[in-house]
Amino acid sequence: MISGQQVRAARALLGIDQKQLANLAGLSLPTVQRMEASRGRYGWLSTVSRKSCRRSRSRASK
Repeated sequence: MISGQQVRAARALLGIDQKQLANLAGLSLPTVQRMEASRGRYGWLSTVSRKSCRRSRSRASK
C-alpha cells in the first residue's frame, strides 16, 4: 500500500505536477489532491495502476 506522502515523493521524482499525474493515471485532479492530503494508505491504488496501464496500451496502439 502507498501513502499520500509516497505519492507526492514519487510525483516529485518524476517532475510532474498533480494535474499531470491525474491525466496519466486517468483520475480527476481532486482525487489526486485528496490522495496526497490523506495520511492513510491506499490499497486501491493497484486498481489505478491497472487503469493507467490500460490507457497507456490504448495510446500506444493508436
